[in-house]
Amino acid sequence: MTLASSPAPDGPLPTAPELANAARDFRLRMTVIDSETEAALDMTRDRYGRTVHAGAAAAARAHRDKAAVEAYATHLAPHAEALLDAARLVLDELLPARHLAGWRAVLDGLAASAAEIRRALDRPAAPGSAYSPSVALTVTAVLGLAGTTVVVLAPPSRRWRSTPSVGTLHGDVGRLTSPGLLLLFVSLTGIGFAIGAMNVWSIAIAEHHEQDMLSGIIPAAFSTGSFLGGLVYGRRTWRRTTADRLIIASAAFLAGWLPLAAQPAPFAATAAVAVPGAFLTVVVACAYVTTDALAPAGRTSEAYAWLILSIGVGQSAGTALAGRLAEQTLASAALPAAGAAFALAVLLAARRQLHPAGHRPRG
Repeated sequence: MTLASSPAPDGPLPTAPELANAARDFRLRMTVIDSETEAALDMTRDRYGRTVHAGAAAAARAHRDKAAVEAYATHLAPHAEALLDAARLVLDELLPARHLAGWRAVLDGLAASAAEIRRALDRPAAPGSAYSPSVALTVTAVLGLAGTTVVVLAPPSRRWRSTPSVGTLHGDVGRLTSPGLLLLFVSLTGIGFAIGAMNVWSIAIAEHHEQDMLSGIIPAAFSTGSFLGGLVYGRRTWRRTTADRLIIASAAFLAGWLPLAAQPAPFAATAAVAVPGAFLTVVVACAYVTTDALAPAGRTSEAYAWLILSIGVGQSAGTALAGRLAEQTLASAALPAAGAAFALAVLLAARRQLHPAGHRPRG
């Protein structure tokens, strides 16, 4: 595939607004591509079921991959060098600081990656010609395929069939208009916000303590807690309603973030994030069950997509704000708890709407 031509070496360099517009166009195009792909996949799932018609799903993903490459080649690749040069100029204008060397190394790595991508698009490499990064990607792909296979071959997945769209008590036909469902999605942005803020906070604390490994160990501890929490939650039968379990788990998720405000030592911080991680799985599991109960028949897959999108939007917002406040250690440490508090507040306000029609909480 031929990349769009870059500005001539002796021609005028792009201005900062032009570079920003190019990056924005690429981001918007990728958002459109992702939305189109998810819509196509959701239609396939609702029409045929989750584990059949693999050809239709594969075609949607192939179209997504091709469109993503074209979007990169058209909107971002021609401006990659200019964007990196602009970033380097900004770093050169900053006062000397300990972290600048790390940012310059990041830019050098991005420049090498951009050059490698450009060569791959102009002249695709022969299969098996690269090893180190590709090995990691291959292992990730194999593990993802193995996990997907386990889900696909599970009896509940094989038995699942879509329900024809009919009018429901939760909203108009074909519309995701249940107040409980909408409030649930709003609350999940707070859950995502906490996760995004935690990722940036882990980098900030790693720089503060000059221990680079913390930027990976802390998210790993959070994920480990999530894994263990899911195992414990899945092995028990719970008496309370799903909505009640969702609220309780959200409260525990909030409580787990509060110790970070004390700015604990690295070891204590690593252990502390495992607690909210343990309850994240419970929150998400209950959110899926609640979504399934409130979504109109035939629109479950689309509702699940909105659930994931809500968490993703919150995660992006949390990452952005935490990046702004990264140098303010107390504010950065408090952001995950702020996101969790928002989620809990919305869920408490929506408690009655979270129960399916015909069932109301006692009291």
